[in-house]
This record gives sequence, C-alpha cells and structure tokens, in this order.
Amino acid sequence: MKKTIQLNNGKEMPIIGLGTWQLPMIHMDPKLVKRSLKLSLKNLQLSYVDLYLIHFPIPLEYNGDDTKIIPLNEAGIWKGADKWDLLGTWKAMEELVDLGLTKSIGVSNFSISQVERICRMAKHKPVTNQVECHIYLPQTDLFEASKKHGVTITAYGPFGSPGRPASIKQADEPVVLEDPVILKLAKKYGKTPAQVILRNLIQRGMAVVPKSASPERIRSNFQVFDFALSEEDMEEIDKIKTRRRYFDNMGAMFKGHPECPW
Repeated sequence: MKKTIQLNNGKEMPIIGLGTWQLPMIHMDPKLVKRSLKLSLKNLQLSYVDLYLIHFPIPLEYNGDDTKIIPLNEAGIWKGADKWDLLGTWKAMEELVDLGLTKSIGVSNFSISQVERICRMAKHKPVTNQVECHIYLPQTDLFEASKKHGVTITAYGPFGSPGRPASIKQADEPVVLEDPVILKLAKKYGKTPAQVILRNLIQRGMAVVPKSASPERIRSNFQVFDFALSEEDMEEIDKIKTRRRYFDNMGAMFKGHPECPW
C-alpha cells in the first residue's frame, strides 16, 4: 500500500502524520489570513508550507493580541467573532497558493454543506477536510460526499483522544482502544489496537494524524504498512454499533451559530 494519498491538485500527502491541536484560530478575517501565515513562516523559518488549513468554520474573536490564540468570554467559554465571511476567508486562502506561501489549502471540522459551498466557488478546492473520525464516528456520509469533490478526509482523534482535557471527558465514555472487536483483531494480526484502528482508516482511503507525546508510540503508529485487514474484518469494524463524538463540547459551545458544523 502506498504511504501517500493523492490530492485533487496533483500533489501527494503522507497518509499518516503526527496530530497537533490547541493552536491559532483567531485570524479568519480575510484581511488577516496572509499576515497569519507569514507570522507562522517567520516562526518556522520557512518560505512556504505544504498544506495550510482553516481550523474550523467559526472565527474566534481577534482583538489584536496574537498571543491569545483562544479568547474567552466572561464565562470562560471560547468567544466567537460577531462577524464572519467564510467564503471571503477561503478566497484569502487561495491567494496564499497563488503567492507560493503554501502548496495546498484545506479545511478542518467542516460540514458537507460547507465543503460544497466552497467547492462551488473555489479557484483552488480544499484538498482535505480534517475531522474527528474513528470506529465510533466513521464519518461515512462526509467521506462519500467529499469524495465527489475530490476532497480527502484526514482523521484526527482516531483513538478517541484519550489525552484530551478532563473537562471535556465523561466518566462512562466508551474507550476506543478497548473495543472488543479491535482487541480481537489486534490479537489476530499480532498488532496493537492502535495499529489496527489506523490500518482500518487508511484502508478506507483516509489520511490519519494520531497524536502522541511518546516516541515509542509515535514509532508504533507508523508501523501499519506491513499488514492488511481482510475485507471481512473491515466489515466487522464497520458494523460496530457504538456511536460517539468525543469532541462534543464544540457543538454546545457554539450552539446557535449559523456556521456551527457539529
């Protein structure tokens, strides 16, 4: 199996990477987009990046302070901006490609309708939509709809994000890495549950970005190209009945916002 995934602009992207989150989401005003990437390029000491994403479709308030990447309101909740221009933001993203500041552009946490709105007007289509995706949230409808536009899916939180803050966890939530089907298949193939989960996603045609701070686990997460799940095993995973979104706090936080995708 190839270790890259073909993008709709002809470029290829590694099919597995390292997940990161809790980064900047305050520069979605079209006037700030180019400045934001230039700041990142300066910090990274690069002249361009391979891929640049809109983190999610709801802009957070920007008050001129670049250090406050997650502004909070009086109740300590993420503060959404009063004005937004999603298509304007995308046009500003397209300019970054034309200027050579990024090779590809994409989105994250976007709904089917939001991806389709952008694709209808896009000069440069999003190459990927990075979303929460795992055995309990397979994102089948989004995956199939995105495929029609040539937009790949990149799965974050493939293990149910066990390391996310305790404030957004529930005591009785199911544990992806302990699912009986996954444990059975891990034993069958002589692999870790994590490796079985990642293999399932990449065999479905998705890229994956598992997050880990452990060097040993990071190495292990990349060791998924020396085996393949059978069609029957893929079907058994697909039939798992548990359905759960682990980042469900986002929907509550932005409930009522016209661009809320959750």
